[in-house]
Amino acid sequence: MPDFLIDNHVSDGADFQYDTVWDMPRNQDLADPAGAWVRERFMPEFERRTEADGHLQSQFGQLRPVAGGKLEMFQPLYPPGYSWVYAPVQNRPGMLAEIHSLKSGKTRAWADYDLMRNSIETILLDPEALRAAVRVADRELASRAGDRSAAPVYLNGKVSDKSRPFVYRGLKTELFKSEITGAMVTRYLPEQDDFNTRIHDQIDTTAEAKMPLGYLIPVAWKVLADTLALHGVEVERTAKPIEQEFETYRLSGIKFATGSLDGRVMVDFDVALTREKAAIPPGSYWVPMKQRRARLIMSMLEPRSPESLVRWGCCNGIFERGLGGGEYVLEPIAREMMARSPELRREFEERLAADAQFAANPQARLMWWFQRSKYNDGDMGKYPVMRVWEKTW
Repeated sequence: MPDFLIDNHVSDGADFQYDTVWDMPRNQDLADPAGAWVRERFMPEFERRTEADGHLQSQFGQLRPVAGGKLEMFQPLYPPGYSWVYAPVQNRPGMLAEIHSLKSGKTRAWADYDLMRNSIETILLDPEALRAAVRVADRELASRAGDRSAAPVYLNGKVSDKSRPFVYRGLKTELFKSEITGAMVTRYLPEQDDFNTRIHDQIDTTAEAKMPLGYLIPVAWKVLADTLALHGVEVERTAKPIEQEFETYRLSGIKFATGSLDGRVMVDFDVALTREKAAIPPGSYWVPMKQRRARLIMSMLEPRSPESLVRWGCCNGIFERGLGGGEYVLEPIAREMMARSPELRREFEERLAADAQFAANPQARLMWWFQRSKYNDGDMGKYPVMRVWEKTW
């Protein structure tokens, strides 16, 4: 576990004057005091040294049109699956170095070497400041475990509307008709194209959560505990059955991705926090949050996190419902329910009249009755992981 991580990339996006661009989490996506160390101690000196070496460099961003047709720079937000963002959920600064494929090999090697050298030399001005920052961040995050009065932990965000002045050092372009594609293609010219704009490099938090004392994972969901263990998370086994009310989540509005990503089909959903009684069998998994990787654990187990295991398709079974034999079983049950309950019949007929899409969907009509029947166990969309605020076993 390094105290500082550099992820070296070669990019093939838009061309510009810069030898290299960089990105570093330094807002809510990196816990203070590690974030403060990046903003106040590392970045000013790193930029000064890089420019003194003769490199034109900038933080990474994407030009987007805004009201009035102007272009402004927006810092992308990446999830912790990317290594330079995985380091910050472990309370360590991470830097992305983007070296451009359209530059010469000499320029790429020179710029990347100097970026790494300037990073290391900046750290070595006061290495204990970095050591202290990451270790205090470890302790501060772990100290929130089970404290409802503590600040919530950042899980996800969006680029803020807040911005500051920025001069973009671009290159002029022209369009030409390609003999290969038959379409117009952009070509970059060796002419500078500088313009004054604004850069958006702050975050508005969109998802956060209070840190529980720990999480309980039923033994049937061993895959979740095994994945946590692969990341170095401390996981314990329970010795006896536990039955009580816990915080958990209900997930609805399920939307599966149309294709696979890294061998998995990801899923999106709406999230609602609930309290429900659960029976946790012996041999299940207790994940205490008073440990250094507390923020990493939340990024993996909190459904609102963009890299949660449930979003990565590790729990897709909770979104499946067995229909117990199909329509030949359920349709007679629905008819019997309709005959017994004039209120349900009226509600059903009102839905048919108001929703033509529903009325034309036999499966949706049947499911409407199944969801109101005694045969619906209510487990669809129930997140299997429990949030624990008081350990009673």
